[in-house]
Amino acid sequence: MHLRAGIGAFFVTVILVGAMSGCSAAPKLPVFLDATAWPKAHSVVLVGISYDPAYRPHPQSGLERQLAMWLRRKLQAKGFLVTGPPGSCLLLRHDLRAVAGTDLLAMASASADLVVAVHVDFLFSSDMYGEVFPPPEFEIAAEARAVDGKTGQELWRDRGHALQGGASAVLLATPDYDRLLGLARLADSLFETLPDADMPPPAP
Repeated sequence: MHLRAGIGAFFVTVILVGAMSGCSAAPKLPVFLDATAWPKAHSVVLVGISYDPAYRPHPQSGLERQLAMWLRRKLQAKGFLVTGPPGSCLLLRHDLRAVAGTDLLAMASASADLVVAVHVDFLFSSDMYGEVFPPPEFEIAAEARAVDGKTGQELWRDRGHALQGGASAVLLATPDYDRLLGLARLADSLFETLPDADMPPPAP
């Protein structure tokens, strides 16, 4: 009897694990994607990064430059030729989610197939890295949008999130390193659903 119960429990566990694996393997979908209007895009202008007033980086922290660097690297890894203003997308004081697509075109420093803007709406970094209760963490969330480089029509929008440390992860040891790792993971998450350069959007 115990053997049958054990075998039954084993198969239930296998089924649950398989189901969970299937769910985790589902591809991430963008918040918005206009596949019908998508151009053959090879170049991108990253016009800027805006921040919610409650989550602006500390002055002189360098976080906005580091984030811009990782965003550019991720776009380059997807095959895009990336250009941007001097200083690589310095901190902006207005919400780029609310800026009209044609206005984003006017902000671009060069012509390109796509114009991309990013808005950070959550940012938290522990001040004390020697504490255990609560464990230190770095967390950031943002939204990105891409508009057509000729018409300003919005083509794509998605969200990204990254968490380093915290109660469910390995304790943070080096603030600078963990912040960079968090920013890199945010860039991966943020642009995961953006079609690669010279590639059409995936079929629905």
